[in-house]
Amino acid sequence: MHVASSSRLSLRSHSLLSMTNVSVVSSGGGLVLGERLAVSDSVLRLVGVEGAVASSLVRCSGGTVGAGGWLELHDVWAVGEASSVASLSGVTLSGGAVSIARCTATGATLVSGLAITSGIVSVQCNRAGGRVLRSSGDYRSAGLLSVSVVPCDGCAASLACFDALTASFSDCVCSCRAGGVGEACLPFDVPPAMSGGGGAEGCVSGVTLTESVTVGGGRATACFDSVVLSGPITVTVDLRSMDAFADVLNVTLRHCVLAGGAQLRIGGLSESTARRMPHALVNMTNVTSLEGTSVLHGAMPQHSSVLLANSTLRATVDGSQYVPTARGLAGFRYGSALVLDG
Repeated sequence: MHVASSSRLSLRSHSLLSMTNVSVVSSGGGLVLGERLAVSDSVLRLVGVEGAVASSLVRCSGGTVGAGGWLELHDVWAVGEASSVASLSGVTLSGGAVSIARCTATGATLVSGLAITSGIVSVQCNRAGGRVLRSSGDYRSAGLLSVSVVPCDGCAASLACFDALTASFSDCVCSCRAGGVGEACLPFDVPPAMSGGGGAEGCVSGVTLTESVTVGGGRATACFDSVVLSGPITVTVDLRSMDAFADVLNVTLRHCVLAGGAQLRIGGLSESTARRMPHALVNMTNVTSLEGTSVLHGAMPQHSSVLLANSTLRATVDGSQYVPTARGLAGFRYGSALVLDG
């Protein structure tokens, strides 16, 4: 996305521009919002955005977040070397709101350049330069001079709701006025983000899975107990979408069976992303694999451990009609039961 310097990006009267579940690769500035941004009584939101960029993932060289305007950055990851989430040089917060939650920057700067005449910048559970930002002092060193810090396990209306269409906020839930839509009381409906949201962290237990599924979703735990993975399906534990701010990521399989061509995939991290995730504990005990494959792929966070114990992984003979043969081993008699793909 690139807004030319001669153009004006203007959101007024309950307008909404939302970028959700976006991946950006750029040798330049990523998402460029131009030099004449104007947001009033409207919402500009980036949720679930990841970018490998050379400097700042989001760049804006001028403009105003005015009365009733909301600039929301949630779960935005800048993974390029020394990159920041946003450069807002020339942008002024004047009567509006800015919220930055669960964002990560590879470099030491999270967001820079924002000038404040009035309004609030609310922050929660962000990382910059490999560390979690916890205090106002941490945020000053990461480029934000004045912030309201919400604890990682807390909630606030300024992080969750579009104020103009919110009637009340209670028990971490926004109640909408007429015209407000969804959990955040936005002017229009938007797609759900792929990550974030937490939720119950119990085990999937005592069921047979016959359709492919991906788990992660902002949680710190992925757990399967006495589950059968049946048929030519893929069950993916996506570490990238798990809780980047947890102390540890727990992936547990107990008394599970892979059969009929089922594939279990655990991983999904690049080397740069792995450096910013908490360590993972992968425990697979009493697992039986018959005509199935378990795959550990991508990089693992530092200090992670993988335990495979008391399990039976039976290689398929004469190839499998379900599981693809590893490159270069098409003529080999036995199929793979366990694959390490880093």
